[in-house]
Amino acid sequence: MSWTTFHGPWSKDLEAFKQSITNMPSQYKEPFDAIARESSTTICDMAALHVWESDSDIDALLHLTHVIVKIRSISTYIPQETGKGKLIPLGMVIIAELKQGRDNFRRLCEQVKHLTNSEGTRHLHGTVYAFGSIAVVKGVNNALTPDVNGRYNAATRSEMDAAVKRINVTIDRIFKESASGIGPGNNKLIWHHGPVIHFLLHWINNTTSTLRSYIGSITVTSALDFTQGFQPSILGTQNKMKDLERLETYCKRLAISAVFLDPKSQFVVHDCIATYIYYFSWYIHTLVPQSLLREHFHTAQDALVTFAFRLRGASERKYTDDVVRMVKKHLDKYTAKPWAKFCISPSNYTKQHCRNAATDLQIHNAVQLAADPFAFLAGDERIAGGASTMFPALARLFVGPCAGALANEYVSAPFGIDAQTFLIRASSDSPFRVYIPAPEQTVDLVTERVRGTFMAVIQCLRMQLGDPILRTEERMMWQEVKKACGWAIDGCEFGLPGGVIEKVRFVEGKFVGGMWEWLVSGTPVDGWE
Repeated sequence: MSWTTFHGPWSKDLEAFKQSITNMPSQYKEPFDAIARESSTTICDMAALHVWESDSDIDALLHLTHVIVKIRSISTYIPQETGKGKLIPLGMVIIAELKQGRDNFRRLCEQVKHLTNSEGTRHLHGTVYAFGSIAVVKGVNNALTPDVNGRYNAATRSEMDAAVKRINVTIDRIFKESASGIGPGNNKLIWHHGPVIHFLLHWINNTTSTLRSYIGSITVTSALDFTQGFQPSILGTQNKMKDLERLETYCKRLAISAVFLDPKSQFVVHDCIATYIYYFSWYIHTLVPQSLLREHFHTAQDALVTFAFRLRGASERKYTDDVVRMVKKHLDKYTAKPWAKFCISPSNYTKQHCRNAATDLQIHNAVQLAADPFAFLAGDERIAGGASTMFPALARLFVGPCAGALANEYVSAPFGIDAQTFLIRASSDSPFRVYIPAPEQTVDLVTERVRGTFMAVIQCLRMQLGDPILRTEERMMWQEVKKACGWAIDGCEFGLPGGVIEKVRFVEGKFVGGMWEWLVSGTPVDGWE
């Protein structure tokens, strides 16, 4: 084994892997550090064009807001052949994941419009919107997976090929419109992908040779769970082992790395977004436009009413239509008409649903929504995964063009993976990396770093947009939700298992003393005046 080559012992979980790095023989420290440093520097390269595949849930909007605010503050002086030089801004490309029931493309365009104060220009038959040097392009529906050999059926293949073409055109255009990658031989592309990787593989295989040669590195967010052994995450279950093998092959051919991001591995462990953004209910109105926030507010109110009346149904041993009749009796139909969907569906009040409302997980989620009623749009399976699946995009805060100064705080540890056992080990031969905090980092330090990041973004936006204004409509809706949920919970005291009502009282407490209640009614929150 030469001094530039190393293979560590196989590890069954991340802690064992990190311990193997700590115990690495001294002759391998230098090559390990060199590989890790180069990978971290590349994925944080400010001069490169960064491409982000993204959905439009709250964590994704917050992450993209951070990137957009940063790159809009940076321009590069470019000399011209004639006349004065120009200040050219950095650019970025956002690929909107297509998802049934959620128009991510429209929502992401609305977010960029909010941040740039620009209507944008429509291109390629409405599949691309450009906001100066920032472009949003329609991606693909990741649920349309290929077979085990990576082949799509004819109809899906046509959709994937069309997406490759419009993404190629968009990337080429943003290279020309922005300072990203300017200069001969400097066209570097950093591709940040989500948890499902089959389209990434298709794009690499079918893009132009020129764009393929521009790829400097890839990041993949929340595809693997590194905290409970090494296995596909909840969000990455569509990936097959052959997908990872194919990604490894492509990376080796292109001489690039693929860096895996995972919130918990990066110490983003809290499952309440308000932990990371002070006065979340207030500042979310600055970070996200009202046109998008309304859906999250409506979803939260729908969920809170459903939770409260499930408890009431379980307490009185009434289910389905009987519970819906209670909801309609105590919830004003005119105020609730814009958002009451889930809470007036009998199928959501089965005996099992109603009993499950008394679980710690459901009560915990209700406490958070009562304090800050802006729900994530993801399903229950994402909620059940905690921070690792609730806030996957927060793992991206520490990479990209805004994170150059943070590269020294994280280690892109090279690892190989055993396809049979899912054990991993440090390996110089593998193009795979796992992005982990440096040894001196702690959960508290990372939490404060995230808070500081968002406060800096908020201050920039407040100077540009001013303070938000809460609408009378929102105040009226909230009072109606509070009244209906209060009635439902008050009648549960003697009908629930022992100890449950005491936990449910925390939900009631947030209705009268949470951050949102304080904002809409002026009630002091948790002792603050």
